Amino acid sequence: MRASSVATVVVGAVAALVIAPAAQATALGSTAPDPTAPDSTDARAARAADPDATAAIGRVNLVVDGEQVTEPPIAPCAVSGEQANDTRGVQVGDLVSYGSARTGCAPNEDGTVTAWTEGRRFTLDALTEYGGPELGVRTYSSSCSTVENGSTARMTVGGVRGFQVPEEIPPNHTVLVPGANEGDPPMAKIVLNESIVPEPPTGELTVNTVRIELFPEGGPVTGEVELGSVTCQPVG
Repeated sequence: MRASSVATVVVGAVAALVIAPAAQATALGSTAPDPTAPDSTDARAARAADPDATAAIGRVNLVVDGEQVTEPPIAPCAVSGEQANDTRGVQVGDLVSYGSARTGCAPNEDGTVTAWTEGRRFTLDALTEYGGPELGVRTYSSSCSTVENGSTARMTVGGVRGFQVPEEIPPNHTVLVPGANEGDPPMAKIVLNESIVPEPPTGELTVNTVRIELFPEGGPVTGEVELGSVTCQPVG
């Protein structure tokens, strides 16, 4: 599982540019307001008129032998709130480790907004007990920006171990970590450059650099771990 060539192959691997469908960009915030809510008209319209962008280094939501193991969004930022954040590292039990990392969320002079993450030394050690690999990413980054009628994003990963990725990473590229024995269900589903758009499209775009779902068909450890998440929401 830990081929020494993996790190060389994926160094500087870059995802293809992703553009959120924007044909219905004006649909953002189009849910009918509650006429009984005092905040449902002018205030909501004013908030929807400004683009926003958010970012976080990661999030953990696992169940291990019936016990919940969670970590809320790490070093979050938002254009509409705290615009820069960082962490010297976060250890979640003995399963997940995030190294030093930073996030930034900022308005641009042209009225668009941008969010980004960058970090080092992510490790997930939830599979070795069951005969699987330790999963790791030495370096990673993600970013998104709004444009006139949608959003764009990109991500990079380097020094991956425990699984392989192509040099050019398409949106929603999925890798399965096989079970310890032939015929066993997969131990993990890894999604790289996970690109999420609402349905119908509004121009909003979320990209997770990596999302790992453990024992997706059920097992001793279930749930998911995220790494390098950004969301951009254009003008409503």
